[in-house]
Amino acid sequence: MKELLGLKHLKVLSWSFGSSLAVQKFLKYPKLVSITQSVGVYQCRSPPFNVFHLAYMENLQELELEYCNLEEMKIDSTDEVKKLFQSGFRSLNTVHVFYCQKAKDLTWLVFVQNLKKLRIEFCDDVEEIIGVDKLRDISEIIGSEHNFFAQLEYLTISWGINLKGVYPNPLPFPKLKKIKVRGCRHLKKLPLNSSSAKERRVVIEGSKKWWEELQWEDQATQNAFSSGVVLRDDYEYV
Repeated sequence: MKELLGLKHLKVLSWSFGSSLAVQKFLKYPKLVSITQSVGVYQCRSPPFNVFHLAYMENLQELELEYCNLEEMKIDSTDEVKKLFQSGFRSLNTVHVFYCQKAKDLTWLVFVQNLKKLRIEFCDDVEEIIGVDKLRDISEIIGSEHNFFAQLEYLTISWGINLKGVYPNPLPFPKLKKIKVRGCRHLKKLPLNSSSAKERRVVIEGSKKWWEELQWEDQATQNAFSSGVVLRDDYEYV
C-alpha cells in the first residue's frame, strides 16, 4: 500500500480482501480509500465480516462478497442510524453476495440508497432479504416512508434454499427492469402490487413450476406482471 501512495497519477483502484483485518488496515489510508471504486471481500469467515466497515468509502460503486460469514446487523445508537442513512454507501450501486453464510437477512441493504443491481446466490442461511423486525427499528428513526429500493433496476436471486421472502409487503419499484429467480423453492411471493412498477414492463424470469406456484397480492397484480414473464428450467441457464 505504501508503494501505491507514491504514485502521483493514480486515480482509480479496485481491491480484493481476504479478512476483516485486511479491510481495516486498508481503511487507514484515506488517499487509497478515496479513489477505490470496487471492493471484493472473499473467504472472510472468522471473525464474521461487518459490511458497515465499508459504509463511508465515498466513491465505492461496486461491492462483491463471496464465501464470507456476514455479521448480523447491529446498530447501537440513533445517531449511528442517522449517520448511515445520510452518509453511508453514497456511491454504491452494485452489490453481489455469493455463498455467504450465518446472516439470516441482508437488511443492511436499506442503507444502499442508490442500489441499481443486486445479485444474491447460494446464501443458504438467508431467510428474508429485508428483515421486518430490524427494518421496524430503523424506520422508527429514519421514517417509515423511505423507499429503500427506489433505484433498483435488476434483482437476481439464485439457489436460496431457505429464502422465504424479499420483503413481506408490496414496494414501489419505479426503476425496476428485471427480476430473475431460480432455485428458490420457498420464495412464494414477491413484494409487488399492481402499482409497484407504475405501468412499466418488468421482465420476471424463473422456472415454470416456480411461476405457477407464485402467490400474488391480487389478480390485478398478476395481470400487471404476466406480460413480462420469461419461463426457463432452473437448470437451463446460468
